[in-house]
Amino acid sequence: MIAMSRPVSYSRRSGSRGTAYTKIYWNGSAGLPNYPFYYEPPAGYDYKWTPD
Repeated sequence: MIAMSRPVSYSRRSGSRGTAYTKIYWNGSAGLPNYPFYYEPPAGYDYKWTPD
C-alpha cells in the first residue's frame, strides 16, 4: 500500500538576517474555502495563523 501525502508549499520570508523558507500546509482540496489560511496546520509546522 502506498501512503498518499498532502501537497506542501513553501513561502519565502525576508528579514534583517536574510531569506528563509517556511513550509506551508495545504489540505489538497481546491476552491477558496480550502486556502491554507482558513485552517491551522497540523503539528510539526513552524507557523500558526492565530496568536494562541
